[in-house]
Amino acid sequence: MLCGMSSAVLADDNVDKVTFEHEVDAYYSSVGVYINLTDEPIPDLGDVSERNIYQDLLFRSHKPRFLLFEASVYPMPVLGAYLKKHQRPFYDQTSISDEQNLVKILTAGFEEPYALSMFMGNVVTYGSEIAEGYRNKGFMGYLLSYGDTHIVNNEFVQDNWWELEWKIKGSIVKESRNLEWSFRIGGKWHDNPAITDATYVGIRRDQIRTDKSWLSFIDNSGVDFYLEFAQDGFTPTQQRALLFKNIPVSNASYVVRLNVGLIRTTDRRYSAPLTEDTSLQIVITPSIKF
Repeated sequence: MLCGMSSAVLADDNVDKVTFEHEVDAYYSSVGVYINLTDEPIPDLGDVSERNIYQDLLFRSHKPRFLLFEASVYPMPVLGAYLKKHQRPFYDQTSISDEQNLVKILTAGFEEPYALSMFMGNVVTYGSEIAEGYRNKGFMGYLLSYGDTHIVNNEFVQDNWWELEWKIKGSIVKESRNLEWSFRIGGKWHDNPAITDATYVGIRRDQIRTDKSWLSFIDNSGVDFYLEFAQDGFTPTQQRALLFKNIPVSNASYVVRLNVGLIRTTDRRYSAPLTEDTSLQIVITPSIKF
């Protein structure tokens, strides 16, 4: 989220006042528009360390400078729900056991088919001689999201939900290195009484090094940890742990990625008629990153 291809509408003095962006992926696709709230260009920090980027964003966080409006859709989770509803014989044939289904394994981890979002905060850029400028950005601020549908076990459930989170996110792109990170904390509220309102914290960090072996755990891997708790009583409702393995392809502009992990959902997350026992869901999501 918050990154993609861009084209800009320029205001006076060549300051980008409005920037349109989009991102296309099998699991997450979006279109959005940035609005610069000031007459100043995005600050460029030059060639600095990841730590210095965090520090600068924190110092600037008291004065939001940008708005982002975004619409997103999650194609693979939508396909999973479609197959279960309209192609049930095929869906049932992909069952591996009473607990695991191949379609669910390939589409787990997304709880809604689409969302509308508004981000308010700060953006900084930093130098890279070879990368496209839009990819060398850091973001920090508040994200408000809304949707009217929830996904449970590859089934659509009516639910008007709101989500508010504080996050810091960014990427560093150099000739042989691509580093992305995201830290967030927030809450989610549902009008469907069968879905528990939750508070959560998430950490994600992913690195690609084309000059290193793809077998390297540090140089061509990433992690995603997510902990969620019920707002009433602060009892655990869901935990997620994912490992990303990136496989650079020689003389190619893309990287093959395989995400593998587990999602544990407790019996506090849903109530009747969506009641579920505590479950452990395997997640395997292959993709191609350009």
